[in-house]
Amino acid sequence: MISISNKNKSYNLSCRNEKNQINNKNKIIMNQILLKNPTLLKNLKKRKTKTPNKVRTKRPLSSIGNSNIASSYSLREANNNQNNSLKIKENKFHNHHMKKNLSEILITPLIKYKFFKNENGILINRLFKNIPYRAQSFSILKNGNNENANAQNNNYLNKNEENNKENNNINSSIKDTLKKLNNQLNTKKQNKVCKKIYKIESLCQVGYSGPGIVKYNQDNFFVYKNLNDENNVLFIGVCDGHGLLGHDVSKYLINHLPENLNKALKKTNKYINHKETLYKTMKDVFIKTNKDLCRSPFIDTQFSGSTCVTIILTKNEIISGNAGDSRAVMGRYKNGEWLSIELTQDQKPNNPGERERILSHGGRIEAYKDENGNDFGPKRVWIKNEDIPGLAMSRSFGDEVAASVGTISEPEIKSFELTLDDKFIIIASDGIWEFISSQECVNIIKDFYLKKDLKGCLKYLLNESSKRWIKEEEVIDDITAVLIFFED
Repeated sequence: MISISNKNKSYNLSCRNEKNQINNKNKIIMNQILLKNPTLLKNLKKRKTKTPNKVRTKRPLSSIGNSNIASSYSLREANNNQNNSLKIKENKFHNHHMKKNLSEILITPLIKYKFFKNENGILINRLFKNIPYRAQSFSILKNGNNENANAQNNNYLNKNEENNKENNNINSSIKDTLKKLNNQLNTKKQNKVCKKIYKIESLCQVGYSGPGIVKYNQDNFFVYKNLNDENNVLFIGVCDGHGLLGHDVSKYLINHLPENLNKALKKTNKYINHKETLYKTMKDVFIKTNKDLCRSPFIDTQFSGSTCVTIILTKNEIISGNAGDSRAVMGRYKNGEWLSIELTQDQKPNNPGERERILSHGGRIEAYKDENGNDFGPKRVWIKNEDIPGLAMSRSFGDEVAASVGTISEPEIKSFELTLDDKFIIIASDGIWEFISSQECVNIIKDFYLKKDLKGCLKYLLNESSKRWIKEEEVIDDITAVLIFFED
């Protein structure tokens, strides 16, 4: 025979086992919810109402996971044979790592039970309000019908699955767009080539005006390193002076133009690759430098001036700025042929855009006349009713008389991306370009490029140009050239 007390014990044990199984299932489900929805914890932190279903926390969420976690008490059934005495056994949580068991800590409420007798003398229990948090999202933690709790939980999980499907669709579309953007960026990066400079050489030669005539060299050049305080960014220019004080004008430009551009770019707080800012700054600096030049009390710029051809050379790009008829040319070897790429355009008065501007300002464009009244030499800029100044270019620094009829110092700016086929760049005054074309110059340089002989190349170019000047004009113009070889 089994005593009644033993039956009660076995019945109570079976009930407790069933409750423990249900609680364990609920804990597992809750863990899944927390792992799938990390934003749920953030939302719980914001709920602070006094409704019965949403109890306000008494301690901050940040305290969860600390080493000293509050004790929890497990209830054991009172034994009637021991005068209905209640034994409460205290179990302390072991320290857990926050990342591993955060969800377990969150779904385990810290509960204290309090027992008292009701009107019929039956011992019942009530909960203290010492739960870290409870809310509708944690409906499985509520006391009540387990079937209703499971039903609510299943609905919640179904909704989460639908939301996850929608989120996955959205995420997949976002991933596709990101892949396309990355592919475009990668293709652009792949197309950009970083060229390294092998060597830079320059050579400057004074011209010849006839026997017994002393001539000043009116050409100048500059190589300005680390423009805008950016490493490996070069600002290179060649200035060709003309008029009585042309040598003073070109000297003024090499001393002031690079420094003015560097200061102006640093004030913009933009890098060289920000094209809009760079173009505007270059134009402003060229115009401002020309104004300062014309205001200088030491240089008379009425009939004196200078051209200026410049390039900004980075690892993968060239930005050219030109005012005048000097020129910059790049040599490119592609498909077994050597090609000349003109980085600048000569600013001549007979160019359509330049011609319209000069005529609209009341200027006149004509060449010199010989004894028979035929045109002789290039087209030049004149004042309408006088044969002055006779400037052979439409843009320059100084030349105030010519500026009164439409010549300007604003540069024409172009940009070029470097390729693997680009081999060298030459920047020179019109002392070279007067009788040597861009393509012929590239054909001359290529032989010296294969031998990496920069000095020999420049000497040959100067000698060849001088021969042609003597043959055609019986004089020699000043000749200046800067040659840049890239690494293969």
